[in-house]
Amino acid sequence: MNLQDVFTALTYGELKSLSLGNFSTDDYESKPDPLNYAQIMSHITLGLTELHKRFWLRTEELYIQQYAHIQIYNLTWPYAATNTASTETYKYILDTVNNPFTDNVLKVEECYNEIGELLVLNNSTDDESLFTPTFRSIQVPNPVSANVLAVQYRADHPKLEYVKGMNPADIDIALPRGLLEALLYYVAMRNFSGLNTDDNHEGNNYLKKFDASCAQYKLEGLNIQPEMENNNFDARGWV
Repeated sequence: MNLQDVFTALTYGELKSLSLGNFSTDDYESKPDPLNYAQIMSHITLGLTELHKRFWLRTEELYIQQYAHIQIYNLTWPYAATNTASTETYKYILDTVNNPFTDNVLKVEECYNEIGELLVLNNSTDDESLFTPTFRSIQVPNPVSANVLAVQYRADHPKLEYVKGMNPADIDIALPRGLLEALLYYVAMRNFSGLNTDDNHEGNNYLKKFDASCAQYKLEGLNIQPEMENNNFDARGWV
């Protein structure tokens, strides 16, 4: 689906009673005013992030160059090799111009060594275990400078950027159709919760609808847990 699909659904549904939706009963081509795009897009972006937190919708991978004197590897933009503006001495995230790191880590899921073996995470009883001190950092207790670590993580949806004169139909929303209803409820919750009127209780109603829609999505078996493995080291020449 694209951003225009989401705008249209909101205009004829959850935002119909608000001027923000720009709905007109005399105009069956109603759509949000471009002046409201940025505001609505901010709510949509937050909704997409919330859904990507609740469901494993997007998986991405990073390659980390180990250094013997560094135990904590932060999976953040300053440490990306392609970040030419960064002043960090060790840019251990081995991204490329064609596949840049976008600072979109939600949760580290798995780590692999150079021969594709799955490594233990967060097991204090295992001497070879790695750890995740934060949601976007890896602790390697015994780093080896010659080694590269593959990190597969749950990724956020790309941030929606407002650009004056943009065409919403050109902006892809990478979300299963089955979660569109939940996204609409989340956007409505954000909008109604911000109103300084008696209508702001609608925000709580939409939050309940959002939670119920997510639960129904799981109940219907539409939430698929990906089976991850790493077979890319051979192609990259690290074996």
